[in-house]
Amino acid sequence: HQQSAAQLRQVIIQELKTLQSAKLIRANIEPELEANALLALVNGVSLDSLIQAKRLSSDHQQIVIRRYVNELLSTHAISGSGNP
Repeated sequence: HQQSAAQLRQVIIQELKTLQSAKLIRANIEPELEANALLALVNGVSLDSLIQAKRLSSDHQQIVIRRYVNELLSTHAISGSGNP
């Protein structure tokens, strides 16, 4: 599991760097740090859904994760996506 988790982390880091180069996410983020934060958030939401099955609906889980991801987006990407 540790190897696959490390591989997933590397994929996320590379994707964040690609998005950053394309100016779709903010230039001032650290891809390595954000990859760790995103994985921790997703793992926490997943674990919470197992422990407290009815606490967060799948819609609310998506909202929590989207809210975090939206914070990474550049202003240009947000205005170009039709999102407020």
